Amino acid sequence: MIIWAGYGILVPVFAMLGVVLGTTITDTFSLSAPAGMAIGIFLAGIASWFAGKRINRVSYKDLIDPDTNEIVTLKHGGGHSFFFIPMQYCGVLMSIIAIFFLIFTAFK
Repeated sequence: MIIWAGYGILVPVFAMLGVVLGTTITDTFSLSAPAGMAIGIFLAGIASWFAGKRINRVSYKDLIDPDTNEIVTLKHGGGHSFFFIPMQYCGVLMSIIAIFFLIFTAFK
C-alpha cells in the first residue's frame, strides 16, 4: 500500500522518470546500467527537493473575528508527503541512496 498526502505522489513519479532518464544517459554515454540509474535517481532526488520546498511552503494569515474580536490565524499550504516523509526530505533520501549506490557499483 502506498501512502501519500497532497502532491506526495510525485516522489515515485520523479523516481520513475529519473530511472528512464538514467537509462537514456547510459545508452548515450556508454556508462554501466547501474551508474546511469544512480545518476537518474540522484536527479530525481534533486527534482523532488525543489518541488517539495516549493509546494510545502506555509503561509499564515491573521484575521479578526467580528463577533468576538479575537485574532484567528489561518494556515495555508504544506502537508505534501510520501510515507509520512515531506517531499523535500524524500529527495534528500533518494540522493543519498543514489550516491551510495554509485559508490558501491564503482568499486565492484
